[in-house]
Amino acid sequence: MKKNYESPEIDKGAFTCPNCSAFSKHDWESIYINEGEGYFAYNASIESGDKYSKLKLCKCENCGYISFWYKKKLIWPLNTGVEAPIDDMPEDIKNLYKEASSILELSPRGACAILRLALQKLCNRLANQEEKKKIDGAIKKLVENGLPKTLQKAMDTVRIMGDEAVHPGEINIDDNKDMAIAMFRLMNIIVEKVIVEPQEIDELYKLMPEEKLKGIENRDKKEQN
Repeated sequence: MKKNYESPEIDKGAFTCPNCSAFSKHDWESIYINEGEGYFAYNASIESGDKYSKLKLCKCENCGYISFWYKKKLIWPLNTGVEAPIDDMPEDIKNLYKEASSILELSPRGACAILRLALQKLCNRLANQEEKKKIDGAIKKLVENGLPKTLQKAMDTVRIMGDEAVHPGEINIDDNKDMAIAMFRLMNIIVEKVIVEPQEIDELYKLMPEEKLKGIENRDKKEQN
């Protein structure tokens, strides 16, 4: 997981590149667009009195990738502003994650709703339930099976924010994109803790000599009896 992700922002000197995923210095240039007359120039002062909007180009020094910003908003690529899904995220969950990131700039509320669906599929799978089952029941079952309190909080945060996005609630997500960005981070944390770390521990555990593994198995059988 990318621990040091730095979200892109207008005129920011360094951040995580949406193309190469490296934390890199970025250089900015501006083009001025006259929307009324339909032309652009590198210097807006060449014709005083005209109204210009600023199109900014931002180049990553590490890979040369160029992003485009218009009226202080990122317009290309659409899937930046959040960290990438971790490599070991299940493919269908990862596809939903990427779909949500692709519309974040256009609709933070829509992005949150898609992430909630991704969490529902993941939680029901972990709880061995049908994916159409209610997410609240899946989280409850996981808690009963020993889910740590911190992960329960992470899951419920994504669930509640997703519910707020779909139904009228107390939180206006479209006015607070930072909340939507935080949900992407939480999804990566959840997958890291419930899928990636257990797999890594199992792989390391299997490196022990077979007689040691049998000894542990016999010990546990005695404790159960």
